[in-house]
Amino acid sequence: MTDRKRIHGLFGIAAISFGQFVSIVGSNMTNFALMIWAWQVTGRATALALVGVFTFLPMILLGPIAGVYVDRWNRKRVMVWSDLAAGIVTIALFALFRLGRLDVWHLFVSATLFGTLNAFQQPAFEASISLMVPPQQYARANGLVAMSQNATGILAPILAGALLGFIGLGGIMIIDICTFLFAVGSLLLVHVPQPTSTEASMMTGESLLHRVVFGIRYILQTPSLRALTLVFFVAIVALNFSAVTLTPMILARSGNNEMALGTFNSIISIGAVLGGALLAAWGGPRRRTPALLVGVSLIGVGYATVAIGRGLLVWVIGGFITTLVVSLTIGINQSIWQAKVPADIQGRVLAARFALANWGRPLIMVAAGPVADYLCEPAMSSDTLFARVFGSIVGLGPGTGMAAMLLMSAVLVAIIGLSGFAAGSLRRIDFLLPDLEHGTED
Repeated sequence: MTDRKRIHGLFGIAAISFGQFVSIVGSNMTNFALMIWAWQVTGRATALALVGVFTFLPMILLGPIAGVYVDRWNRKRVMVWSDLAAGIVTIALFALFRLGRLDVWHLFVSATLFGTLNAFQQPAFEASISLMVPPQQYARANGLVAMSQNATGILAPILAGALLGFIGLGGIMIIDICTFLFAVGSLLLVHVPQPTSTEASMMTGESLLHRVVFGIRYILQTPSLRALTLVFFVAIVALNFSAVTLTPMILARSGNNEMALGTFNSIISIGAVLGGALLAAWGGPRRRTPALLVGVSLIGVGYATVAIGRGLLVWVIGGFITTLVVSLTIGINQSIWQAKVPADIQGRVLAARFALANWGRPLIMVAAGPVADYLCEPAMSSDTLFARVFGSIVGLGPGTGMAAMLLMSAVLVAIIGLSGFAAGSLRRIDFLLPDLEHGTED
């Protein structure tokens, strides 16, 4: 079967998304089981947190380099080889487990490898969407992607928890290996066009360093894209500062009620899936930037609702609003970049955008816990100005210091969303940067 005869367009994106959904469910099941194993072996939360850091850092540090090769190589092949390599890493972990040689440091190495592969996979898929569907379907395509990715948050923990007692960690890892093959198979059935090559994409004679920083310079030299990236950088830093402590906050405020935490996590996952489904069915707003800025502000409102809530009902309402709007907002943001950036340089630009918007995230993830444990929680348990100001809003008692952190972050996010309307380069991005017609070579 020639590539031209394969599945294409929105159906092609749906096929890839479904394949990735199956693969991510398998990967998340393995992660869930490995986290339980690591906790049983070490009894410390630090090891679990470090796995997240080791996964995330390569995506930031290596993303701009990966973007160079995503623009030069066949993007479909990049996705296929990334999935195959991730499967090989999982096979190695399975072999170590079966031989009784698996250690916690192996999880740090594998997390680094998974993050490195994702640094190639993510921009390759994102940059392919603008070549597979016309501009009016970008938001629908991104909605499909968001729906499939967020649905894994509902299924993976349930399936892993149900199967772990029957087939053990080894059995779950075998399922994971099979899901990688499913993802590769779905990719092979889809036609993914290549962008028309231009001078910007070839960059003949330029050094690797020049090519790596090209995406960063492109964003910083384009006022509208620079302002859009700044909004997301501030929002990501603010939200991650408190989101890291969201789970212990709910446990502390509910008297360590694990059922309450599980219900909250399930509801917010459903909100994220419905947000993606809504965007896929709706197709997004005609004026994308105002809708995006309102969405950022509503995310702040949703998290503020969680912060001031003193019971499960208010927490799930706030969390549901937050994740639903997050899916919509991220999908709209993706469609803006796909429409405004030339297809042949999207690999570098989208990877650079991710690095610029997320570089502060690991630092915040590391700092948030100590700030909650040694500053905010003690401050709310004594007669301080901090306790008097925030106690009347979030209450007093265990977990309220973390609730105060969440409230401050939420207010900052709401403000940054509204302040975006004051920036003409951002508010008028649809007029300053017209949508592009992306040519393909096949």
